[in-house]
Amino acid sequence: MLLRDCLNYLFREYERLGVQYCILRNYEKLPEENIGADIDMLIERKAFKMNYEIILKMATHYNFHYINVIKRQYMTRYFLFKFKDNNIFSLALDFHQDEEWKGAIYLCGEEILSGERQFKNFYIPSPTQEAFISWLSPLLSGGLIKDKYRYAILSNAQKGMETFSKLCINAFGEKLTQQLTPFFESGKLDETVKFRKKIIFSLYLNNVKKRTIKFLSNLALFYLHEIKLRLFATRYFLSIIGPDGTGKTTIINALTDLFVDVFKTKHSNICVFHFRPLLLPNLKKLFSLGRHKGIEEDFTKPHRAKPSGVILSIFRLLYYFIDYTIGYLIKVKPLFARNKIVIFDRYYYDFIVDPARARIKLPKIIPITLMKLLPMPAIVIFLDNKAEIIYKRKQELPIEEISRQLVEYNNLTYKYSCFYKVDSSKAVSEIAKEIACEFVKRITSPLNITQ
Repeated sequence: MLLRDCLNYLFREYERLGVQYCILRNYEKLPEENIGADIDMLIERKAFKMNYEIILKMATHYNFHYINVIKRQYMTRYFLFKFKDNNIFSLALDFHQDEEWKGAIYLCGEEILSGERQFKNFYIPSPTQEAFISWLSPLLSGGLIKDKYRYAILSNAQKGMETFSKLCINAFGEKLTQQLTPFFESGKLDETVKFRKKIIFSLYLNNVKKRTIKFLSNLALFYLHEIKLRLFATRYFLSIIGPDGTGKTTIINALTDLFVDVFKTKHSNICVFHFRPLLLPNLKKLFSLGRHKGIEEDFTKPHRAKPSGVILSIFRLLYYFIDYTIGYLIKVKPLFARNKIVIFDRYYYDFIVDPARARIKLPKIIPITLMKLLPMPAIVIFLDNKAEIIYKRKQELPIEEISRQLVEYNNLTYKYSCFYKVDSSKAVSEIAKEIACEFVKRITSPLNITQ
């Protein structure tokens, strides 16, 4: 198994170089199987920079093709991808130096590594430290305690209550620890969630007292990294285009399921937009003062209404252009910093290929010029097929109109490098794999490995 081989390679390298490390959670079935999404590891501070070379060496040894590195103040993620016959193997490794929340350390890396224990052929935290991290980390970040960790948290905390209490005191003080301890002793773990704000305040206060300069430095770096990510985060952004009947919805559903595995994420982290960001309401709804409940772009007869005149067409196009630009900044771009994937079912290109759908009648140069000012997806997937087959699937447009749209989509594909044409007559699973492979290539960096 590739996962087992990759991890064993890392473990051997760390042993050879004398690097202390441990796997923080979800290690039970490793190295053969990963029951979590990514693999969270803590590595000693002095080896953090060296670790990049170790990861690259491992990736080269096992012929990975692409890498994406995401740096935050509190951790660095290495995302590795390998292709074989349109199948993707991906490996996500998150490396920490300390366990902290927004610059405030609640358990030092040195303390974790000093108490680590061996499990199989790698190292993990002590049971009490593991319980402390598994309880506090999700509580701080989301205000909840994950069900799969509950039993282990309570069991390990109760067995080592004295040590567990010391960890709490060291993190946020004796007074708050005294309030929390009875809940661990009685097994009422959910009651601790009510203390989240107090825990955060005490954690920050304790960090100010114990390590003022380091805390302020960590805090500043945390927000600098977050601002940088919001401005320059990798655009996990693609759109699926093509005439009605090419199977866009079916392909998007298949892609969503595939992306969960490839990008080690959840379905809730894949955001699907239909045509526009929809920051602005549909024009029909706007002019009817909210009485119109339909969505202008969603009808079975897309050309049922006559095109508007020149002035109204310009107004319509500019209105939608504003929705794409401002809507992207407000609704779409912030998602990338939260590691979410954005899929658009259709996109602005409909105004070039099929302007009649939006009742626009203007020279093509106008929407094309505005397109060049818009934020573009990392990749635009054009689902191609024969007009006759598309018409059999969905008789919303005459064959002649479908043929014309296919020519227009093909012209865009030849002209712009962000476009990628896919034959939609193939099996859905094969189409999804092909799109996923091409998407990964567009959002990552090649490792330049010779096969």
